[in-house]
Amino acid sequence: MGVFLMQLTNFTPLGDPAFIELRHASHGVRRLRMRGRLSTDEAPTARASTLAGHGVVRLLRIDADPLIREGRLIPLLPRWTLPGMGCYAIAARRDDQPLKVVRCIESVRAYFGNTDA
Repeated sequence: MGVFLMQLTNFTPLGDPAFIELRHASHGVRRLRMRGRLSTDEAPTARASTLAGHGVVRLLRIDADPLIREGRLIPLLPRWTLPGMGCYAIAARRDDQPLKVVRCIESVRAYFGNTDA
């Protein structure tokens, strides 16, 4: 079965399920309209749907990598990439954050391996 004939579970953490941009070193950028029967903004639901055999899904790398290593998921377009997603902290004050907020942000950065300010 071709990739584009499979059922798609739309994983919509940013709320916009309609389009994705795929990037390839020699084929450039392709913008695709994505339609699926199931749409969710919860990674566990998207992952469970795919693992249960209900089609393909676009997952965050942090969620997909362990399942790929275990052989439970297979990358469909390994030479294509998607743009990254940002992770933001929203706080009541910009300056003079409480120590617990500073430590929380440091922990999130360390967990995701992001050292950018």
